[in-house]
Amino acid sequence: MTKLIFQQQHSDQVDLLGIAVQHSLSEDKQFNIVDRMIELVAGKSEQDVAIYLVQIYEEDYEPGKQLITFVGAEASPVFSDRLQKLAIPAGRFIYTENVRLENIDDTYVQSYAFFAENDHTIVANFDFEKINSQYDESSLFFPLQSNEIVVNHYLDLSEFLKEYKTD
Repeated sequence: MTKLIFQQQHSDQVDLLGIAVQHSLSEDKQFNIVDRMIELVAGKSEQDVAIYLVQIYEEDYEPGKQLITFVGAEASPVFSDRLQKLAIPAGRFIYTENVRLENIDDTYVQSYAFFAENDHTIVANFDFEKINSQYDESSLFFPLQSNEIVVNHYLDLSEFLKEYKTD
């Protein structure tokens, strides 16, 4: 795997419309939840728009526990009223670009190793990816200084699978 290069930046709040689902990482692998969410949102988005994938964690999160994944795009008239709003709060982020989506799990491992080696502390309950319009690369952002995200409504896995069936 290519060595990741990390940079820091301040970002303004980003307002999104999309869908949120509560699931575990193993359920994602079993049911392709994130891929299905990206396909759903991409199908409701204008062409050439970036898709945001936001993962929101409980305070004591560890692999195997439930998390909430939100997939959305910046507000657009193409979106239906059924989709929910989510704001990525303004803050200071550490990020890496040009991450190949097929290597995303390795990228997380390498990112957290870098944070530990360089005394970076992730302060909020989320991280996010900004996926390019070709859906093959993303930039991965981790908050160094930001408010936490509160999700007021999300689908549980059974609701998502029932409501958004694939062929």
